[in-house]
Amino acid sequence: MRCLLLRLLALAALVLVATWAEAQSPVGRWVVDEEAMRGLMRGMVVEQLEADGVPPAQQEMILQAIEPDITRTLEELRGTLEFFPDGRAVFSDSKGRADDASWTQDGETIRIVPAAGEENAMRARIIEGKLHLRSEQEGEEGIAVVFMRQ
Repeated sequence: MRCLLLRLLALAALVLVATWAEAQSPVGRWVVDEEAMRGLMRGMVVEQLEADGVPPAQQEMILQAIEPDITRTLEELRGTLEFFPDGRAVFSDSKGRADDASWTQDGETIRIVPAAGEENAMRARIIEGKLHLRSEQEGEEGIAVVFMRQ
């Protein structure tokens, strides 16, 4: 009986590990997370305003004034990224244009190489269920585009 219980516990652990690994796979369709991106953009503006010594009341006025610009930027960013199990990926924008790419995964890092070439390669990580995509050239200092599963 004890041996059976240990086997069942081991099987349950394997299922949990497999489920976790599968959850970290990018395979599927992702869409730009506009709420997260709006928060990131606003946060970057506030950070710069604070660094410039702008008082909080003026910061809020500035944020309200640039809100239409943030909305336009988000409209430009709107799109999807779909990962296929065979290593293909497709970026699609809000205007219906699509770009093919290939992808590989090494641990937590996903590398995406557009058909346009290596110089346009990107790296992504799935953090708390969201895919954070950055230019490979800019590295961690680059601005991430945040996607959520669709």
